[in-house]
Amino acid sequence: MNIGFTAKMEEQLDDIADGELEWEPMLKEFYRPFDESIEKTMKEAERVPRESLEEETGESCELCGNPMVIKSGRYGRFMACKGYPECKNTKPVESPEEKAIRELVSEDVDEFCDKCERPMAVKTGRNGRFLACTGYPECKNAKPLPVGVACPDCGNDLVERKQKGKNGRTFYSCSNYPECKFAANPLPQPCPDCGKLLVTRGRGRRNARCLDEACGFTGATPQAEVEEAVA
Repeated sequence: MNIGFTAKMEEQLDDIADGELEWEPMLKEFYRPFDESIEKTMKEAERVPRESLEEETGESCELCGNPMVIKSGRYGRFMACKGYPECKNTKPVESPEEKAIRELVSEDVDEFCDKCERPMAVKTGRNGRFLACTGYPECKNAKPLPVGVACPDCGNDLVERKQKGKNGRTFYSCSNYPECKFAANPLPQPCPDCGKLLVTRGRGRRNARCLDEACGFTGATPQAEVEEAVA
């Protein structure tokens, strides 16, 4: 990265937008040395085996048992089965916070498909975790993953969802949406009083509250208090 180059480029683009600079000479000034650098690199740079760019994860593919590795694509890093192309299983790379949130929600489900009555299982896709029929591909029934807590507004199940986009965050919402519009952001640590799911509907961890109505915890989490003390 070259901050000076970026700043100069932005100034030139502003000048073009204001009609003070012609875009063709500016583009040629940039492109010619850039093209020469690309050509030189393609001829002289050391070739790096694609396999050396893969990171081991310590996880196994749930479809075929081969190791899962971290790769980089046009939309960023992702996990993929090392058995590709025979196995095309992929999943997002979790941040430490997302992993902590996932571990708070059990993947043990006792639910059966409402279309074919086969057991449902937890799967992970591009948009996070979800419940899918074990009869796939004959049965393609799927639904959001329940978090095991009732919606505090209407009593229906809360489910795990993920915001759209490659950097979308996990959140909890009511399975009865759009009739019930309850939504909350999960925190990566459990409730300090009962150990169940902790969420916030505002900014920061000082607005945390337990999703279990019987617990009733509200306020700052221990982690927030430590962060404030350090600050």
